[in-house]
Amino acid sequence: MRRVPSAALGVALGTICLGLVPTWASTQSLALTGQVVVVPGGRPLAGVEIAITALSRSVRSDSNGVFLMDSVPRGRSLVEARMLGYRAFSSYFSVQSAYDPDYRIELVAVPTQVATLTVSADAVNVRLADFETRRARGGGGHFFSARELAANQGRPLADVLAIIPGIDVVRGPSGAAWLGGNRGVATLRADGLPRVSVEDRARGARVGLTCYAAVVLNGVVMYDGTTQNLFDINSIAPQDIAGIEFYGGPASMPVQFNTLRPTCGLIAIWTR
Repeated sequence: MRRVPSAALGVALGTICLGLVPTWASTQSLALTGQVVVVPGGRPLAGVEIAITALSRSVRSDSNGVFLMDSVPRGRSLVEARMLGYRAFSSYFSVQSAYDPDYRIELVAVPTQVATLTVSADAVNVRLADFETRRARGGGGHFFSARELAANQGRPLADVLAIIPGIDVVRGPSGAAWLGGNRGVATLRADGLPRVSVEDRARGARVGLTCYAAVVLNGVVMYDGTTQNLFDINSIAPQDIAGIEFYGGPASMPVQFNTLRPTCGLIAIWTR
């Protein structure tokens, strides 16, 4: 990604890195890409929602803080970045050509109150109770308990999940890994949109050979199988996870994941 001086966006909001590349389909629209990091330190921030409300479009940053939103029209658009626990970002950016300057935004953490921590703990208990209910029922899914995952401490999560029947683990040279399904490549372009971003291809993701499974992290959709960047499952250590459930196809998915049924499988990860 090219690096140029960023505009002063304010200490509270920080700066966001946005690069623009042409889409395949139209010379009048571009792909909006960038990275979200945390200050101080510059650590990439995963799971940040990047939205252009006027277009009813949103994506989420991957484990490297990188995101991509394609088919953005030329002109000025109001870009928002939101993440629980961080100050929200909102600013206009000009989308004119593939040579527009890059911008960099750093999100600032907001101090958490004790009361909020108590609510979060209750939410963790509820979602894990739901996980245990589905695990007890089975229902065609594959489940990993906290005990099983803790026994694999120090191993990449992809190695742990590779034992699931029908799983195709795709590994990149940098150590990133993604889960693929076995439903075939026809679903890859069912909506006419590319499923693998330029960034993910550079990291080693295959194109046209694998249909990737959707990823849900603590109830938040990190990869929906359509417009979002792939989620690196190796970005989470097994010992930090309370439970994992994997469903190979729409017939076995619980109703709460109904919106993700067109994808090639689903992995839901619940952290401690």
